[in-house]
Amino acid sequence: MKLLFLIFCIFTISCSNEDKLNCEPIELSSNSIHILAGEKRIVYILSDLEKFQMGLGLQSENPRIATVEPQNDSKAILITGNSVGNTSIYLRDLRNPDNFAEIEVISDYLSGKFIEKGDSSSTWINGGDLHIREIIESELKEIAKNRTGILYSFDKDTKAVEIDYSSSDYDNNKKAGTYEWDKDSLTLNFNNNISKHGFAVVNDHTIIIVLDFTEKYKSKYPNASVKGAKIQCFLSAIE
Repeated sequence: MKLLFLIFCIFTISCSNEDKLNCEPIELSSNSIHILAGEKRIVYILSDLEKFQMGLGLQSENPRIATVEPQNDSKAILITGNSVGNTSIYLRDLRNPDNFAEIEVISDYLSGKFIEKGDSSSTWINGGDLHIREIIESELKEIAKNRTGILYSFDKDTKAVEIDYSSSDYDNNKKAGTYEWDKDSLTLNFNNNISKHGFAVVNDHTIIIVLDFTEKYKSKYPNASVKGAKIQCFLSAIE
């Protein structure tokens, strides 16, 4: 009985060691990414998935900061930044858990320089009067066009923001103030004149800031049942 147990132990250890010696390395297109909170990024799996008999498992060290899900028949993984911070994503061989690849993730705060692209902007109008909606849409499109060239500068360390209108047809002024940001909103403060805007990340070089003109048009057309009038402004990062 003792001999049988000894043979079993030797066999188990041998198999375990063999798995480690023959384990297939997990190769990725990138082992580190730097994104904005709210941004999504795809990392591709370069290894042959058929060589992993039990498949590969995905795990986020801190889902509050970043989550992960398989894409393209598990040949890629989609990483989403949920809040500001650092974490890691692990892709693990389910047959041999000691065999894994790590992706270091920095989910960062809004910072950098951007330029507004008026031609890419879109408008959203919600109101009961078709004629008034058409007038508002025309006016908002003209505003968006004139805003082309506005420069934005955000400093995440000091929370300082500067908006320079001089390269646009919208205004000639330059504003300096502070900002607060999360993945869904941007709050600007210029001399205690505070405005809150919708916000979204399109990709690693484009963001959206939403300008709300609803109250302006409610006042201008009080009998038109205007419920919403907004411009989605597309901003491109400047290197």
